[in-house]
Amino acid sequence: MKPWTSTYFSFSLSNPASLGDIIMSIAKHYETGESLPEDVCLSIIPARTFRGGSQLLCQLRYAGVDLELHSNYVPGRPESIYDIDQRWAEVLAYDVFAAFEEAGLDNDQTLREIGTRFRETVLALGGGKLPNEVFLEFRGREPLPDSFLRYNGLLPAIIAA
Repeated sequence: MKPWTSTYFSFSLSNPASLGDIIMSIAKHYETGESLPEDVCLSIIPARTFRGGSQLLCQLRYAGVDLELHSNYVPGRPESIYDIDQRWAEVLAYDVFAAFEEAGLDNDQTLREIGTRFRETVLALGGGKLPNEVFLEFRGREPLPDSFLRYNGLLPAIIAA
């Protein structure tokens, strides 16, 4: 796996935009300040994950072709039609954001602590260590695919109480 890719950072920074409570907190009418109706907000999330399984299968097929090409690699030719690291970067990014979700997005003190840990590990060490090592320092465990699968609509969403 390549050292930290920009893909990891783009996914970790864009992930929160899809969450219902965040959408509800920022989506306001430009003149009246009225919040987005909850039913409209709740319809956005399923629309984002529509056909998530099909899209993931397509990406996995690309990865399979990529691996096949690597096994038949000839120097001087392009070695990849698909960057397999992108899927893994997504798994890491969604699992990182899950640390903030698990703390509760309305728990300011805990979010500050996690944000500081994020800054001191992921942001500070990013290019100096392998991504899995940095992730382990931040989360204290190996990456799990659950958040990635949930974000893509392949596991049920966790509804905040």
